Amino acid sequence: MINYETIEIPENFQYLGPYLRATGQVYDLPHNAYIMKGMTGVGGTTIALDNDEYYVIACHTTALIREKCNQPEYLGKVLPITSEIDNETIIDFIESGGKKIMITYDSVPRLVNLIDISNFRLLVDEVQQMIKYLGGFKTHVCINLIKSAFKFKSTSFMTATSTSLEYLPEPLRRLKIVRYEWKGAVTPQIKKCQIKSNMSEKVLSFSLNVLDNSKDEVYLFYNSRFGIVSFIKKLLKVKPSLTLKNINLMFSNTIENTEFFKKHLGKDFEYGCAPNGTNNKRINLISSMGFEGIDFYPNKD
Repeated sequence: MINYETIEIPENFQYLGPYLRATGQVYDLPHNAYIMKGMTGVGGTTIALDNDEYYVIACHTTALIREKCNQPEYLGKVLPITSEIDNETIIDFIESGGKKIMITYDSVPRLVNLIDISNFRLLVDEVQQMIKYLGGFKTHVCINLIKSAFKFKSTSFMTATSTSLEYLPEPLRRLKIVRYEWKGAVTPQIKKCQIKSNMSEKVLSFSLNVLDNSKDEVYLFYNSRFGIVSFIKKLLKVKPSLTLKNINLMFSNTIENTEFFKKHLGKDFEYGCAPNGTNNKRINLISSMGFEGIDFYPNKD
């Protein structure tokens, strides 16, 4: 039998942190739980980063880790662990009293074998991605993650877009299921249209209209390297005053992607980063691996 709890958040709250403080609750996420936070951007990960507990937060992309760890309030306080971080750096961080670690799914077993994790709580974030990876993309990574997860002081899994509970791996279904229901949530009204032909031309036309007739930023979520390269070449031809430096390209930083973009866009190609309010560019081209779970902030100007 599933242990299920629904927590109603009054309409005057938009974030979990203020709700916990206002109601006198412990400033932490539920332990040993599968957490359905109900909406994106409600500050679930922030709680694990800001409280006094020892936390390891496992994420599916290095882009998400870099975005969080480079925020001023977390710079130096949270250790980002990817394949580029050596063991000595990790050990030194723990021995100097470090409490917060962000890590990729792939690296969790490495951490388990490197330090004493019995004092750390584990939060596996963006669990819908872990479920997706189990289907074939990174099956062994996710199995190893689940096997390692329950060696921590506590283990919780969190998502804003939950997989149907019947499809959860058995270890997750044995956890307490916690669902947040936001009474003040409003469904956004999104204008949409169906494009049946000449997609690249219509995307270009839309972008030019925004650039020419407003000061707004353009965000294109486009899971096609060929489509993105075609768009960039056409845009730079129409707008000769623009260069690659005016474009924020957020794709997964893999060898294959890098070789492709340098081949088609030139050796000066560089990946972009999440807009934080001061580094924003008007043209943003983003794949699913480059944005899911990442916070974007509007230009402060």
